[in-house]
Amino acid sequence: MYYELKVGFLLWLQMPAFRGAEYLYVTYVEPYFAKHEETLDDLTSKASTLVRDSAARASKLAVDHGKDYLNKRLSQQVADQVDAVIDSAVSSQKERDSPTSGFERLGEEGSKVQETL
Repeated sequence: MYYELKVGFLLWLQMPAFRGAEYLYVTYVEPYFAKHEETLDDLTSKASTLVRDSAARASKLAVDHGKDYLNKRLSQQVADQVDAVIDSAVSSQKERDSPTSGFERLGEEGSKVQETL
């Protein structure tokens, strides 16, 4: 019995011949909104302000977190590149300061050239 009444009610609401939804809106919903219009407007305004402020705070936090993450990543990459440059410079300096001759630094070919001289 419940389902039959439910289907009948939904048909009454939706069928243009009965105009049930229009009847309910004009009889109950519209007068309620008219009576409580100021209260509903205030609540809507407060909710809108609250959502806007929350979204602004959330986006600021996201941007700040993103900036911090990028700064850490970039700082690490720059530090790694500086370390690589320093290591390269130190190894080049060690090669120049080593007591080997220029021919020895050239490897086998340098040895052959040195022997022919």
